[in-house]
Amino acid sequence: MTIDPKAHIICSECAKTNHATWPEGHLATFWNGTCQVCNQSRAVCEVSDWNWPTGGRPKTFSMANRD
Repeated sequence: MTIDPKAHIICSECAKTNHATWPEGHLATFWNGTCQVCNQSRAVCEVSDWNWPTGGRPKTFSMANRD
């Protein structure tokens, strides 16, 4: 499963499936919503809250630059 560059909301399951890691000491707001990757109703947060492996996000992704 790959992440569409237009997706800005993601659940933990999809983030981890795509090799993202949670930044140590990072706090974020999660809410009940629809994941824009799997389209399931789950606890979600912003895609930019996660650390992504180099090349793990689409090149056109325009949120945080922690790669």
